[in-house]
Amino acid sequence: MQKPTLVVNRKFVREMLPGADLDRMLATGDNLIAVKPKEPSRHSVTQKQYKQRRLDAGFKDLHFLLPEPVFNKLRASLHKGETFAELIERLLSIADNNHESMVQGQK
Repeated sequence: MQKPTLVVNRKFVREMLPGADLDRMLATGDNLIAVKPKEPSRHSVTQKQYKQRRLDAGFKDLHFLLPEPVFNKLRASLHKGETFAELIERLLSIADNNHESMVQGQK
């Protein structure tokens, strides 16, 4: 869902210094503080594109919260250069006694 954008005609825009007049105008509810939305950073655009490519490739989005001791134990189990996704896959394959990659080397 996209955030709505408030639009105002240029001739109605006023620039005011902080003070009693500004406080009074905002208190009435008839006036709002307008801000120019920031453009997304190049990094955030790249992250969104990467996530979309992974979803298009059949990957599933998984979010969960862990107690700190559990998270620390998982982090301690990571091999050098291994991602959390690879760790979870490795732990699942060990539990199933099947040491073959489920993703067939996809990165």
